[in-house]
Amino acid sequence: MKRINACLCRFAGLGIKISIDDFGTGYSSLAHISEIPAQNIKIDRCFVSNIQDSRSNQHIIEMIILLAEKFGFEVTAEGIETEAEYAWLVEAGCGVGQGYHYAKPMFYDDALQWLKGRSN
Repeated sequence: MKRINACLCRFAGLGIKISIDDFGTGYSSLAHISEIPAQNIKIDRCFVSNIQDSRSNQHIIEMIILLAEKFGFEVTAEGIETEAEYAWLVEAGCGVGQGYHYAKPMFYDDALQWLKGRSN
């Protein structure tokens, strides 16, 4: 882990932003918050996908957002698919999202066209 942290610190020193992906699942744990020089925590889609029906998932997301704020991290929610999920996350203080609510995966040229259309 020391070698990995040294590499990540060098990346951060170059201005590369580092995210802790799928936070709250698998190897993404609370221990990584103090060990990895990250700037962003990504909330795993498993917590977002049934946010309207799961009070426990709502509480978990609220705590991740609060924890991220305390450590000065940005928060990205993965797997936002509906307007209701988006609205709830914005209300909870999540500043960035990704998922089908915004757009489906696309090729580079299609993404450029999509972005051009959004900037008008």
